[in-house]
Amino acid sequence: MIYKLCFALLLISQSSFSQTIKYVDATSLRNNPNNMYFVKVLELALSKVSNDKQDIWLQPIDVVITQNRQFIELKKQNIDVMWTMSAQARSEQALAIPVPLAFGSYGIRLLVINKSESHFFNALKDVSQLKRLKALVGRDWPDADILRANGFLIENTYSDEELYRVLQQHSGYYFPRAITEANTELLAIKGEKLMVWSKFVLQYPATMYFYVRKGNQELAQLLERGLKIALDDGSLERLFFSFPHHRNAFSAFDLSDAQFVQLQNKQAELGGVAQQVYKLQKRVIKRALKRAQ
Repeated sequence: MIYKLCFALLLISQSSFSQTIKYVDATSLRNNPNNMYFVKVLELALSKVSNDKQDIWLQPIDVVITQNRQFIELKKQNIDVMWTMSAQARSEQALAIPVPLAFGSYGIRLLVINKSESHFFNALKDVSQLKRLKALVGRDWPDADILRANGFLIENTYSDEELYRVLQQHSGYYFPRAITEANTELLAIKGEKLMVWSKFVLQYPATMYFYVRKGNQELAQLLERGLKIALDDGSLERLFFSFPHHRNAFSAFDLSDAQFVQLQNKQAELGGVAQQVYKLQKRVIKRALKRAQ
């Protein structure tokens, strides 16, 4: 189904691009509403640069495909925009819009474990012992390289859809999930056998960006302009912290005694965004600690 936005699009130049912006949204198929936040950000950014000159339509494509496959479809012009964690290799495939969409929250990783192994995990004395266990990671996630570079063992041979099943059925694994993801996902899968283990929280500079096809400069400039306006006027921050699943996530777990383990992300540091992201993450952590009280 195609949803028409109730605003018009301001073109940056006289040339035009497709009035329909297509994106992958597998919210219903994955039974996970977190993606809807990024749809709301997309709508917000476009609303900031609108007038009465041209209508624009957003067309969600409800299909489950990997992030790497989305980049392929972006290049083939089957979709127009996607959102994912930034990485140098990804910026070589597509054009990144360099405005953080989620305030660094995807670099604040809570560890989901099997409840039956809680005593085992609680006996771990330090992070060096945690590193001997395997972290479940998606096949094409940048987190794999980040964790591996920081000395963690990873398991990334399973598809995204299999990861929680593996965690429930096999021992010796933990699953790092973004602070905004863990609660929603556990509720969605009815993961009674699983829990968030809050002794350690992994933290590294990570940004979620919009990506468009290289060569689609008009859409890239439009989104960047709209996002910067939303960031400057505070509406992006209000959307992030008021999004229902985020508010619920911040109050779902008590992180007051958690040890935040800062990891390096060389790609973020080379890009000069690490300190900026850490500042954003501090605001997220502060909000989470405050709501949990």
